[in-house]
Amino acid sequence: KGYNRLVNEFSLTHEEIATLFSRSRSAVTNSLRLLSLPQKIIMAITDGDFSEGHARALLSVSHEPTLNAIFELAVKNKWTVREIESYIKGLRQKSDVQKEKNLNDKQYLGRFESALSNEFETRVKISGNKKKGYVKLYYKSNKGFSDLLKKLGRT
Repeated sequence: KGYNRLVNEFSLTHEEIATLFSRSRSAVTNSLRLLSLPQKIIMAITDGDFSEGHARALLSVSHEPTLNAIFELAVKNKWTVREIESYIKGLRQKSDVQKEKNLNDKQYLGRFESALSNEFETRVKISGNKKKGYVKLYYKSNKGFSDLLKKLGRT
């Protein structure tokens, strides 16, 4: 917090602070970055319950509820810095797999949209996934609606 005060009140650069305290500029910058963490984590660092190294591993998580949950798990299970990093990496990989799955679902449904659009000669919108969702068939007039009903086997 002292570094932050020097930056804000005296307009010192990270480089100047580093020179004053015989530390590297990156060490000063990293210390200042820790101040962006939730107050609960900062207090744990101040109290000596959580190291700066552990906290630095959390800096890559931007979603605060996830950040707090990982912090709680790390403290409860006494994780090492590497264990925190590994856990975060695992979350990211799961997230990437889910994004890919969602893309595949969209491609899968998109093919059916095209096929139905060609079959009914109208615009079709499918929303949902492979398990559940809905299909919208669009029409522009009473005649279009009647034609669509005929194609569906209703008169």
